[in-house]
Amino acid sequence: TLTDRVSIRYGAAYLAAGLNGTTSALRPHGEVAVQLPDGWRASVTFATQPWQDGGLADGALQSALNTLDAFPTLLIRDGRPILENDLHEEVAIGHAMSRRADFSVAVFHDTSSHTAVIGRGGGTNPDFLQDYFSAAFAYDGGASSSTGTRLTYRQRVTDNLNTTVVYAYAGALAPGDDPAAAAGLRDQLATRYRQSLAGRVSTTVPYLGTKLIAGYKWLDGPTVSRQDPYGESLYHLDPYLSMEIRQPLPNVFPGHLEVQANMGNLLAQGYVPISTSDGSVILVPSYRYFRGGLSLQF
Repeated sequence: TLTDRVSIRYGAAYLAAGLNGTTSALRPHGEVAVQLPDGWRASVTFATQPWQDGGLADGALQSALNTLDAFPTLLIRDGRPILENDLHEEVAIGHAMSRRADFSVAVFHDTSSHTAVIGRGGGTNPDFLQDYFSAAFAYDGGASSSTGTRLTYRQRVTDNLNTTVVYAYAGALAPGDDPAAAAGLRDQLATRYRQSLAGRVSTTVPYLGTKLIAGYKWLDGPTVSRQDPYGESLYHLDPYLSMEIRQPLPNVFPGHLEVQANMGNLLAQGYVPISTSDGSVILVPSYRYFRGGLSLQF
């Protein structure tokens, strides 16, 4: 905190991974925020990985735990391991309309030299990093650069019901209108602008403490990488239909024990089939998943 109105947040993560060699990266992030009169707030942010933040419905502890889970995808390029990367720069202004509602407008720029693309299918491309247990692979889709904008409205309807609505216009990797089957996969992908509209609702069941979260993000065209990944991380949104359930358990020893179940892209939307010189593949910008387990915080 510099003054009553100006604050700075900053930090960094050092990441290392190994696969037929090693790769590492230093990922800094920072924000300068200025509290303006009449409930307005302006900020300038830069980040080199998705940076979660506490919102109306999520505490700082949960946001920190989510950030620790956000490890970048490991890729292979020309026989060398690399980590996906992204430089996100953003200028935003927000306004607290009341104690229960706020909105914000942001203009941002994303630049990536190694963009992660997830797919399924055959092919002999040596840059396909195959999963050990399935036909899925990770692939370096190449460079991407775009300037976008984001409009966000959040409201705490009741003490147990929170809503978020996000509109974004930004770029993401996508295939061309008339891809040539003889071309390699990376040659067919380019940054194309897409609109998206997302909504998220979270509620807590009284007495039981069960937290239910449902979200949906609509995109107006096919993509093979994430559109506005920083915004998705910030507001806890995934493409297409997702759900989350958290059930606190009685404390039998010191700590907080919780059962969690997360489901993503339940309708299996957004898959993009492509024929290339490396074979036919299906690119999956948001794969369908279910994961669950116990969370213990102490």
